[in-house]
Amino acid sequence: MTIVEFFFDIRSPFSRVQHELLQRQLGHWKSMTQLRMTPVLIRKMFEASGNPSPALNPAKLTYLSRDLAMVTDYYKVFRRY
Repeated sequence: MTIVEFFFDIRSPFSRVQHELLQRQLGHWKSMTQLRMTPVLIRKMFEASGNPSPALNPAKLTYLSRDLAMVTDYYKVFRRY
């Protein structure tokens, strides 16, 4: 059996979208795959690596916002952010 480990931050809108997409696919490969969900704090990961959050860069924040809108529209995932 294959184990898929999903590291997610509950405050991340991208994690919410990916969780929804994984749940949609789970029925297709449920008998062959186990989904292991592991919560993380992405902020702590950025701090530990010495990298600033992309959201602190205005250009990257603009891109992230557009990208999130495109992904949620394409996959028809409800967006609360």
